[in-house]
Amino acid sequence: MSFSGGTSSRTLERALDNAYNSGVLLVGAAGNTGYDRKGTIGYPAKYDSVIAVGAVNQFNERAAFSSVGRELEIMAPGVGIQSTVPGGYAMNNGTSMASPHVTGVASLVLEAQPELNNIQIRSALNDTATNLGDSFNYGNGLVNAQSAVNFNESIVTQGKGGNGKKK
Repeated sequence: MSFSGGTSSRTLERALDNAYNSGVLLVGAAGNTGYDRKGTIGYPAKYDSVIAVGAVNQFNERAAFSSVGRELEIMAPGVGIQSTVPGGYAMNNGTSMASPHVTGVASLVLEAQPELNNIQIRSALNDTATNLGDSFNYGNGLVNAQSAVNFNESIVTQGKGGNGKKK
């Protein structure tokens, strides 16, 4: 989900929770509100059923625009990303550029291990992420495709309360 807003919707939250509880892995852009010590994660990424994705630059530093907060789950490239636009391609920045990276890695994990469910794939993404620092700013770290694809849940524990979010 490459959209974000500041207002919660009970209807949207219920719909996403129902999807997640039915086995759908939900990935959402954390938002482009930047830093505030109280947190700036937008909806729907702020919901527990959604993986909140922040953006890093080419040096694996949090992009200044990338939202932060306790709900932040994982980071991915989000600066200078070539994307499709009407009539061609353009370079864009944002957590909406980062969240498709995480979705792509999740797809690779599912391809390599089709027996995994959405909760296990979420664990694979989070438990194998490359730590970048403070979880308020970086969540569990940078998505790591190779490690996630090689994830073995019998070796790695799911110690993140079942939804992957930092506590």
